[in-house]
Amino acid sequence: MEENHFFRLGGKDRVEMDLRIIATTHHNLEAKTRNGTFRKDLYYRLNVVPITVAPLREHLEDVPDLVDFFVHSIIAQWQLPFRRFSTAALNHLRNQRWPGNVRELRNIVQRLLISANAGDIELAELRFSLGDTNTDKETVAHRPDVGLDQPLREAREAFEQAYFRHHLGAAGGSISELARRSGMERTHLYRKLKGLGIDPRAPRTLTEHI
Repeated sequence: MEENHFFRLGGKDRVEMDLRIIATTHHNLEAKTRNGTFRKDLYYRLNVVPITVAPLREHLEDVPDLVDFFVHSIIAQWQLPFRRFSTAALNHLRNQRWPGNVRELRNIVQRLLISANAGDIELAELRFSLGDTNTDKETVAHRPDVGLDQPLREAREAFEQAYFRHHLGAAGGSISELARRSGMERTHLYRKLKGLGIDPRAPRTLTEHI
């Protein structure tokens, strides 16, 4: 690497090369050289211009911008209908620890865009996708996406969409549990969900528990 040439194993001719190496790791190589688990000579050859990239959990304020970028790029790649994340959903994303960093965030966004129903991506839907169905702490009436400045019909529809998505997530996708929570007959519930654009046959959210 230092001389920009090498000899093939068993060969006599010198091979010239123009080589640049970019190496990445999530390990502390300096500590590993001290305890003998990483070769010092290799470490000093590689450690020319170190660049430390902070994990996502250290700059959570960038999550909304990253989500917006991923939404547009994934929609363009997969030819999907446009969907936006509600304010509550974005705030919930900002409160995650993201052990998988930006790749994990992108996977969550892609999963929701591909498998979700029409309309904005709400908090309950996000929590269900994250495997967190403990949505009882959130009250639908206080969600910012149910506006009071809308016409009554639109406000009622927005409230009902938020209400059923909320309880659907809390019910873990069970139609029977959703019917119990809402106090509706299953037949009427299916009709209501269809009218709100929530597909009761979608395996992503509505799984029958018999």
